[in-house]
Amino acid sequence: MSELNIYFQERLKDVDAYITFLESLDRQISHSKLENAQTVRTTGSIEVTVQQQRILYSSVYVQLYNLVESTINQSILLIKEKIIHQNIKPRFLRDELLKEWVKNTAKTHIEMDDDKRLEKAFGLCQCLFDDSHITEFEISIGGGGNWDDEKIYDLAKKKIGLTLDLTDDTQKRVKRPFKDNDGVIKCIKTFRNKLAHGNISFSDCGEDLDINRLKELRDITVSYLNEIVDNFSSYIGNNEFRKNNEI
Repeated sequence: MSELNIYFQERLKDVDAYITFLESLDRQISHSKLENAQTVRTTGSIEVTVQQQRILYSSVYVQLYNLVESTINQSILLIKEKIIHQNIKPRFLRDELLKEWVKNTAKTHIEMDDDKRLEKAFGLCQCLFDDSHITEFEISIGGGGNWDDEKIYDLAKKKIGLTLDLTDDTQKRVKRPFKDNDGVIKCIKTFRNKLAHGNISFSDCGEDLDINRLKELRDITVSYLNEIVDNFSSYIGNNEFRKNNEI
């Protein structure tokens, strides 16, 4: 099992523990509601309101988005670490990563005065002339909160030169409308952001969710991320960040 896969499985335990808790709660709830229809009574001494149940359900969007973003961040981190660990020279990087190195070394994406720009350009040239090894490396992946399956595909293709290879079944399940005509990963991103920015309440967000829908949400997301992890693990293990695997 790859280092990335181990990381992913550890993070997944949090999500599964929460889903298991919700399943247990769901089994205990008596479906005979109180007269005001605002409270459902458990088989024990605990009473859970409908509002509380919806809040618990909608929180799964946040947990699953956390799993998506942390998996992508860790994938990129492991690539950067391996590039530095192998003492690679810039000329041996594949073109997509070489562009990232140039951008972040010369700071081409940052506004600065002429003297500072010259200083950064001089440092870049010096490194190339000396044929130095890479000691610092960054991959610009943008701010958090925006990862869905399309953004992840573009990141892999444009930033590191990896064309994601997903099974037909996984692609169909991810694209199949889950809510508001959006697929699962896009739904997770959208509703996590709405919750994070206060555009929707947790109770409203969880209004149309039940335990079976949550398990479907979890299963499709995990199937998708498992294949994403396999793709990135293969890329890292086969040194595909090198130009034609040159040393």
